Amino acid sequence: MMSVMYSSSPMNFWASILKQFEYQKSIGHKTKVTQRNSDLKYEIGGIFLDEDLGENVDITGSIERISEYLILRQVSIPKPEEVRYYLRQYPDIIDLLDFVCDKTRNRFGLPTQISLELYRDPEIDDQYLTIYVRQKEYEKDIMDKIDEIRSIYCDELADKSGYFLLTTDYQFPK
Repeated sequence: MMSVMYSSSPMNFWASILKQFEYQKSIGHKTKVTQRNSDLKYEIGGIFLDEDLGENVDITGSIERISEYLILRQVSIPKPEEVRYYLRQYPDIIDLLDFVCDKTRNRFGLPTQISLELYRDPEIDDQYLTIYVRQKEYEKDIMDKIDEIRSIYCDELADKSGYFLLTTDYQFPK
């Protein structure tokens, strides 16, 4: 699998992918081309690219903007490359994820830790983003507050291709 250096600039990101593609090609690796419906997709080292790179640059820009915004809102993203990878696969959840993280931060305030992580189910082949709420001393009604936020977005999330969960794991903030 190809490793890609992530940059804050979408154009630098795609330039690095294209540079890696040229390298892969020079050492004899082939680009996998798949067609679903009428959409032509290129796979370069496990990363799928649309024929129109402009759409991918827009998605990457959106991902970078939400990442920067969440960090400013003090939402922890321990493994940002995993979150970015998931959001590239399911970009239709980006705006809703942004909204829910903002609502969660506003509802719980500081010093509550809000952490955005990719959860991988150990029993089945499933993964999704999880927004963890962590506190030093857990409030009795923490799940009621979480359920209140969930009720705001759950109907809209049902129409999306990706998924995320707002919950707590009752761990101490990291």
